[in-house]
Amino acid sequence: MPFFYSTGPVENISTSVSLRSVRALVKVLNNDPTIPAPAVVRAFRINGAKVLLFNTVFNVPPNSATLVVPPLVFPNTTTPVRQWEIQISVGGNQSDVLASVWGLNINGDIIAHHRFAHSELTRIDELT
Repeated sequence: MPFFYSTGPVENISTSVSLRSVRALVKVLNNDPTIPAPAVVRAFRINGAKVLLFNTVFNVPPNSATLVVPPLVFPNTTTPVRQWEIQISVGGNQSDVLASVWGLNINGDIIAHHRFAHSELTRIDELT
């Protein structure tokens, strides 16, 4: 049975464009020496009805990490969504699989207040 994680709702409102996320960096690290870890990453716009922006499925080989970069903008635009959520599913030897999420602004800079270390992600019952 996989483990499921969420950032929870993230506000993406600022008067400064340098403080708005337009992409997320999602890093999944598999520390198991022999077992691959299947993973799923989903990004949602959550202002109003929850809308799927991004969905990908991949495998993280043993003793390695995989990075995915979901967009946090309205489709076919560069306009950032006002609120977002990232959900992650990890399988394999779940106790050896860690994940983190980082917001990136339009310049590709990390936004510190949109950082979620593994211990800050919330366990959820399933992906939505």
